[in-house]
Amino acid sequence: MERVRKTGLAGLVLESARRWGVGLPVETECGLAEIAGRVAAVQLNLCHELGTMVRCLDRAGVSVVLLKGAALCHTVYERPGLRPMSDLDLLVPPADLDRATTALMKLGCRRGPAPIRDDFCPRFHYEVELLTPPPRAARLDLHVRALRPLRIARIMPDEALFDGAQRIRIGDGEARIPRPEFMLIHLAAHAAYHGWDRLIWLYDAKRWTDRYGDAMDWSALVAACRRWRLSLSVAQTIRRAAALWGPVCPPDALGELESHPARWTDRWTLRQAPRDAASPLFHVLCNLCCTSGIRFRLAYVLALLRPGASHLAECYPWRHRGWTICAMVWRGVRGLGRFLAPSVRPIERRVRPSAPRRSPIHRARATLSAGAVQAGR
Repeated sequence: MERVRKTGLAGLVLESARRWGVGLPVETECGLAEIAGRVAAVQLNLCHELGTMVRCLDRAGVSVVLLKGAALCHTVYERPGLRPMSDLDLLVPPADLDRATTALMKLGCRRGPAPIRDDFCPRFHYEVELLTPPPRAARLDLHVRALRPLRIARIMPDEALFDGAQRIRIGDGEARIPRPEFMLIHLAAHAAYHGWDRLIWLYDAKRWTDRYGDAMDWSALVAACRRWRLSLSVAQTIRRAAALWGPVCPPDALGELESHPARWTDRWTLRQAPRDAASPLFHVLCNLCCTSGIRFRLAYVLALLRPGASHLAECYPWRHRGWTICAMVWRGVRGLGRFLAPSVRPIERRVRPSAPRRSPIHRARATLSAGAVQAGR
């Protein structure tokens, strides 16, 4: 029950039990229903916020594509509470990012943590984080690219998911959902580049193909994965989902995906992406080695070496004369500390002296002191 509560999958557990005629104890069923009700409340609040955001962007003339939970809750998950969501993911064209951000901030949204520089997104970063107004603040991730790795951003066109997207009404506004083939690519690659650390991401791929698999052009999916260098990540996600819930795609399509040769850059990007937050220096190194374009990589390095004041303020909150230089030094020290931490910790355990044993007299004095403090209270 604790695991179900943490993952928010109580609604799906109940749905599966009823579908297969599995009898659950009354106490267990009530507990699952209570958890599913809380998930549904969060989802309904997010969907309400989504309608407001879509209407605002629609009036501002910004095209919007719904990603992940925002799209799935309006397509393959029929009831609130089946699919947990922690935020909203919207994709807008990079050229419309400033217009979209301005429109949403006029609505009362505020920016999340500052990127390295104000101009770091959309050129080098894939999203802008916004927080909707209280009292029920929700996080909105405004994407300019579908996937996080910088290597994929240089290969996959920015307008890829807009191609053939179907229109859908969200409240008083209009948004789009990627065509079935491209939606599956996005779901599978997103799960892979996050290390498959959430079970629901694998189930999303299975549920999507159960609904749209018969209408999907699998040859178009295979060709797109080859063009965008996503065959390895998509194939591995499909394999993992199929091992849990049965076939996700036709065997021929999966065989073609697995037959595509994967370069060392594809493998390194897939291995490093889930570790980006924990190892930022290796994240930068992977981007430099795996991303195309010498001028682009040079501009990326210069942007990292010249962070903006708002980013430095988050790293170094103290203000004094010359604080920017101190902030730059502190930022470098923190990055080096993260890099060396895995190597230093085993040495610390060996070098750190063990606590000296206290004599019986010292232990008695400590006990008496503790008793005196307790009596004083």
